[in-house]
This record gives sequence, structure tokens and C-alpha cells, in this order.
Amino acid sequence: MKKIIPLILLGLAAAPQTSFGHAAWKLGGTTPPRSSDMGLKDTTGNNGCGSPALVRGNTPVTLTVGQQIKLQWTEYIYHKGSYRVTLSPSGQVNSEFEDKANWWYQGDNSTDTVMPKQFEQTVTVPNTPCANCTLQFTQYMSDTGTNYYSCSDIIIVPATGGGTPPPVTLPTPNCAK
Repeated sequence: MKKIIPLILLGLAAAPQTSFGHAAWKLGGTTPPRSSDMGLKDTTGNNGCGSPALVRGNTPVTLTVGQQIKLQWTEYIYHKGSYRVTLSPSGQVNSEFEDKANWWYQGDNSTDTVMPKQFEQTVTVPNTPCANCTLQFTQYMSDTGTNYYSCSDIIIVPATGGGTPPPVTLPTPNCAK
């Protein structure tokens, strides 16, 4: 029996495992994450998207100016805090993520601690086309003072019907059950 326990532990250690962070873009969602690692911390000072693990991919999602989309994310580990979604029209420029003109959404997280939890929020795609955009999801944890990031590659194309889309508003979060 004593020999079996170390073999079981060795087998568990060698088995493939899924690593979940705190919160990230939903896999298979409308704005899929660059990385299947859920919610990465940035240790390089590059606001998350500049980390080596988050290099821009070859399959960006194409969105249209004025289009209504549902942003979808998953919270895996509960923390008090808030979420923010920002756009870098030039790829992944830190100052663009910090510019409030590029914020698509900001809201507090749910107080429901049962995890994992799916969230979604409808937003209007802004009226500035870009070919090399990065959409960044940030989970700010007020109880620890740290952030987790998830990035999605997108392209924003002009609308064909003309007109000016409505401005982006920052509503409160809608927890999808």
C-alpha cells in the first residue's frame, strides 16, 4: 500500500491539467482570448497585452462600426473589484489602454461567489475603424490591488450604410446565468 500512494501522486502530477486564472474573455465567445490561459498577470509592465504569452494572433475577429456585440467573459476565482474593457487601435499601446476615450465598458463584478460565473455586456462598436486593434479585458481586484488581463485581436471595419453610430456608454454589468 505504501508503494501505491507515491505512484498515484506521481500519476496525478504527470496528468495534463487546465490552468484557470481569475477572469478572462470567454473561450469561444464573441471576442476570444489570444491565450487559453485564463486571466494572466502582467509581470513585464506592459498592461497585460504586451506580455510574451500574449502575442497577436493570426485570426482576429472582424467587427463593424456601430455594430452591437455582446462582450462575454468568465470569472473563475472570485475577488472584490471591477472589470474594464479598453481598446488599443494601434495594436497594444499602453497609453491607448489608459485613455478613457478608448474604454468600452467599466463595471463592478458580481457579489455572487459561486464560480465559475459567465458575464456578458452589450456594447456598441465605436466609429473609428482600425486594422490592428487589441481589445483588453482587465479584472482589478480591490482586495489585493492586482490586475488580471485577457486580450483579444479585433479588426473594426467601416459600416456600409453610412450614418454615425451612437456613442459608447458604460452600463452596469449584466450577469448571464
